[in-house]
Amino acid sequence: MLPTNEWAIDAKMESLAKAVLEEGQRLQPESATYLKPLVVASISEGSGPLSKFKALDINSLQIKLKGFDWTKRYDALLILARHNCSDQIGRSNQTLEGMGFYTKAFPPTAAPYLCYTSTLLDGTTFTVIRSGRGFIKKDPNLIPSLTDKTLPHKIVDPSHFVENAKELKAIDKELIQRTIAELIAESVPGTLRSLTFARE
Repeated sequence: MLPTNEWAIDAKMESLAKAVLEEGQRLQPESATYLKPLVVASISEGSGPLSKFKALDINSLQIKLKGFDWTKRYDALLILARHNCSDQIGRSNQTLEGMGFYTKAFPPTAAPYLCYTSTLLDGTTFTVIRSGRGFIKKDPNLIPSLTDKTLPHKIVDPSHFVENAKELKAIDKELIQRTIAELIAESVPGTLRSLTFARE
């Protein structure tokens, strides 16, 4: 297993989100959160879905928020949560979810990845104001497509390929931790800025 509780993922996400929201002193954020499962997502030819976890159910969340005994009201709530994504790494027909380590046997492929959404809710009605998936800019050296955005991920040396988490060595875990941190730093600011948070 990977010691993800020691990686301070929540703190990294919150710190970056606050920094973006405070740009130009337009907003005064107090908190942000990130829901974080970590899985080893192993793909082989003809395999089934990598994950059956459900993405954030915004309707259920809205019901729960409305039932809270709020001691303070906020203008808006920003939710950073795991999400289901298509395989933009190996281009298979499989589904990725949350934060994980993608592996594919043929051709040998290994890549830490981060799949999440950012959703801004009205602080009173809890209706969705804006929402978008986390992304990074595509490598300009790759084949051009209709968009320059892609799932946050980084292809690493195929020597890190494993079939399941039990096979991960210390060097693999260190690489995953470091790469996930890099993906957070690269992805969160651009993702939130793309939602054009501003007082209207």
